[in-house]
Amino acid sequence: MLHHQRHETLHHALARLPAKDREIISLRFFEELSGEEVAEVLGCSPNTMYVRLHRALKRLQSQLAAMGVTGEVNYGNF
Repeated sequence: MLHHQRHETLHHALARLPAKDREIISLRFFEELSGEEVAEVLGCSPNTMYVRLHRALKRLQSQLAAMGVTGEVNYGNF
């Protein structure tokens, strides 16, 4: 898949996620905040943040699979 297509697909999948999932993924990967910084922004412990991030990424992966993106997703390539 071309870079532009991957980017567009990712944004469509993100749009289908709950706002809390979009927020945590955006802070961690697009804003490039550390786990501790994301936890501080969200007002939770780092452990809670990592659990929420893991769950949000699983939901994102499910959305991508529903859109026909198969295999392991490397989020660093988006």
